[in-house]
Amino acid sequence: MSEQSQPHNLEEVVERIDDAGNGTDRVSVADMIEALGKRSFGPLMLVPALIVFSPVGGIPGLPTVMAVIIALVAGQLLAGRKSVWLPRFLLSRSFGQTRLAQVSHFTMKGASYVDAVVGPRLTFLTDPPLDRLIAAFVIALCLVMPAMELIPFANSTTGAAISVFALAIVARDGLLALVAIAITGGVGWLGLSFLLS
Repeated sequence: MSEQSQPHNLEEVVERIDDAGNGTDRVSVADMIEALGKRSFGPLMLVPALIVFSPVGGIPGLPTVMAVIIALVAGQLLAGRKSVWLPRFLLSRSFGQTRLAQVSHFTMKGASYVDAVVGPRLTFLTDPPLDRLIAAFVIALCLVMPAMELIPFANSTTGAAISVFALAIVARDGLLALVAIAITGGVGWLGLSFLLS
């Protein structure tokens, strides 16, 4: 099977995920990768981050699993790999179609508005080699996600920050990457406040 072209905006990403699994009851991580393409680092970080950001992200343990997937994808981007590899135990993880539909519905409501304001700007910030800096920020956010599960829905902010970083790569929007860095500062402040309280 030939490699699919990469999605270039949020609506395309959500549509690909809706089509994943071919109408089966459960959609595996492998199905998602097949739908998005193994070279699509941005979308492959965006989808798990959106799951964390959505109401589904409140399920205990789910943010940590998503953090592992995102960190592995970001780590391979940081290492300069051309395509994504995930271990079999993660590829076989699956989600009920109903849960995934919730995420898609939650995301699609604002996708057209998001896509209207993002697009190629300051592209040098999202192209190699600076895309590796984005990957480093994403990995740092993944490292705090397990601890943040102690605060109900606190990982929504982490999911939001990673989503914005990933969308910046998808849309080649360097200005959006700068916004994501600002959000990351807010997440860091939240985490530090929790540790010091």
